[in-house]
Amino acid sequence: MSHLTTITAKRQLTIPAQLYRELGLKPGQRLSVEKDNGNLVLKPAEESVLKWAGFIKTREPLSDETIEKQIEQAKKLHFQKKYAK
Repeated sequence: MSHLTTITAKRQLTIPAQLYRELGLKPGQRLSVEKDNGNLVLKPAEESVLKWAGFIKTREPLSDETIEKQIEQAKKLHFQKKYAK
């Protein structure tokens, strides 16, 4: 079944309620966005993390909380460098 949504001037879109419920999405949940043959594909970000698990060397196994903290630190560092120019 096809659903219609609109992209706002701020590049935001609303996921139709039926799909939101069916997919078990939650407020604040992160999604990855990919381009596939001219289409946008949204996937829960956890899927991407699991796909790449094992490629990053760490001193000890990471918990979900540790991963989230590292992601936040990396984003802060990235944007500090980007906007420091």
